[in-house]
Amino acid sequence: MLNVAKYIVQFYDNRAVRNHIVDNVGGNSIGFMRDIMGLEREDVVTTGLGMGKAIPANAEEVATDIRKYGIGLVSTFAVEPAFQQADGTSYDGALTEKSLGQHAMAVVGHRKEDNKHYFLLQNWWIEKQFVEVSQDYLASSGASVSFVTKAVSEIPINYPTVSGAYSLETEDLGDHFELEMRSL
Repeated sequence: MLNVAKYIVQFYDNRAVRNHIVDNVGGNSIGFMRDIMGLEREDVVTTGLGMGKAIPANAEEVATDIRKYGIGLVSTFAVEPAFQQADGTSYDGALTEKSLGQHAMAVVGHRKEDNKHYFLLQNWWIEKQFVEVSQDYLASSGASVSFVTKAVSEIPINYPTVSGAYSLETEDLGDHFELEMRSL
């Protein structure tokens, strides 16, 4: 498993670490992905569902990109209190509560039912590893979805990894991962 927390601490300056962890304003997840994989800007395509674009057309575009490129990065996903509850696994409609902050996850699957798109997201929270969100929920979260368009055969050697089921090497960062650390 890739250890993103360790990567941020090792390869970013104090300001970036503080922004991402302590101040809970994150960082540029797409930039992190490009850095980790050694990609150029043109190697990544991004679709914004909540950026004023027509939701059904963009939901179809995301579904097409999943089939074409595989797993995608969901970034700038607004997390509302209900999303943090461990018992919720499916979310439909628009967000109804004030956002606690932004989060990034992977989109790993898609299905369409009654002309509506649903996306399977993989999270790194222990108690909520997979969730399904409707196109409306994803769009109202303000999320964008990015896909790598260039074949990448390996992760750079200097990228920290762990071999366990979960990355638990973050205890040295204290309680500063407000959204992420809640389940560790």
